[in-house]
Amino acid sequence: ASFVACLSPAGLEAPVLLDVSQTQFSVSWRQPKSYGGCSVTSYSLYLSDDQEALSPTYSLLESSIASTTFQKVISIADSSLTGKVLRLKVEAINQMGAVQSPAL
Repeated sequence: ASFVACLSPAGLEAPVLLDVSQTQFSVSWRQPKSYGGCSVTSYSLYLSDDQEALSPTYSLLESSIASTTFQKVISIADSSLTGKVLRLKVEAINQMGAVQSPAL
């Protein structure tokens, strides 16, 4: 019998804003400091426009991101985001679990 021993990833830093305009933004992040012994299978990006709360509510913006760079083009359907201050955080996922970064 064989098995793979690993833990959830750990040590994920906050994403970095690369570019922003009225119609799009680009963010990047570093890989986690520890993979937990298993490869990271994907990343997810979460967004909050809740600036008043001490513990803001985040919504999933995009899942199954394969790389550490992401660009979002804001469409008419996303026009509710225009002019708002947004918080972003990223989640690294491997077969054992996930870790979320601090917010940008």
